[in-house]
Amino acid sequence: MKRIITYIPSLIISVLLVFVFLITSLVSVVFINFRSEKCIELVHANDIGSKILSETEKYYKTRYNTTGIPAEVYTSALDEDYIYSVTEEYIKKGFEYVLDQNSEKVQSFRVYFPWEDDYSESIGKVLIPKNERLEKNIEDFYNDYAESIGYEKDELFEKKLSNAKSEAYKVISGYCDVYKISALGSHGVLRKIQTVYGQGKPLMYVTALTALSVILLLILFLVNIKEKKPFMYWFGISAIISGIFGIVPCIWLLSENYFSRFSIKQASVFTSFTSSFRNFTEAFLAVQIACTALGIALVIIYAIVSGKDKSVKPTDI
Repeated sequence: MKRIITYIPSLIISVLLVFVFLITSLVSVVFINFRSEKCIELVHANDIGSKILSETEKYYKTRYNTTGIPAEVYTSALDEDYIYSVTEEYIKKGFEYVLDQNSEKVQSFRVYFPWEDDYSESIGKVLIPKNERLEKNIEDFYNDYAESIGYEKDELFEKKLSNAKSEAYKVISGYCDVYKISALGSHGVLRKIQTVYGQGKPLMYVTALTALSVILLLILFLVNIKEKKPFMYWFGISAIISGIFGIVPCIWLLSENYFSRFSIKQASVFTSFTSSFRNFTEAFLAVQIACTALGIALVIIYAIVSGKDKSVKPTDI
């Protein structure tokens, strides 16, 4: 191992392994965490439903001075079950659009409301669940108000009533879209994500990077075939350095509470995005810690099996 013929190739492969390990860890964490189930889990864990209810109540109380419609007309028809059903519909359909290979055939991403009768189940379409209690509350208010002032329920009345229901669904569903799936879809962002992430590409990336890691490790092993112990050293050093490259920025992001600096006024949206970024960072940090631990273990094993000769140094190998 004192020969340069093994040292230089081992050093080059070790450097390559650092970056391959780092990228493989990053892509693997994205693959595991970038799922609708994970986002829905975080939405429930962070009590997003109650935040949305508070936001809608505040909105309608503010609007009362303009419309004259009490906030209770809307808020009394809402509960966390309905809120979560709408929120989960956005998340599921957003991920379905990104991940399904057939989404390439879809020209646009849009939201359908209960009064639209041209909805058909397909990719790229979010269907807002019907809320009969909400509609009844609005109808009762308009009917009572019309009767109190002796207003004839004509075609204009029916149009205003229909518009009130439509507007209510749009406002409430807008608050439930905590990851702004609709906006991302309408602006083509989901389409761009789909080209990179869809059609099973994440698994393909992970498989390719894992295969590359195995190939590099095999080459490293063959380079040191005559004296196999240094293989553990170079492998371990690569894992340690890769882990440190990942650990340092993660610790900084978490210790500085960096994601709390995001300028998002809507509490439910702010919490949804920041919790997702924090969860991803924590997951990546855990993987990098494991990678570093593996590297340290390999270096320790190398030191033990290298024998009692204290004069032997890794740099002499």
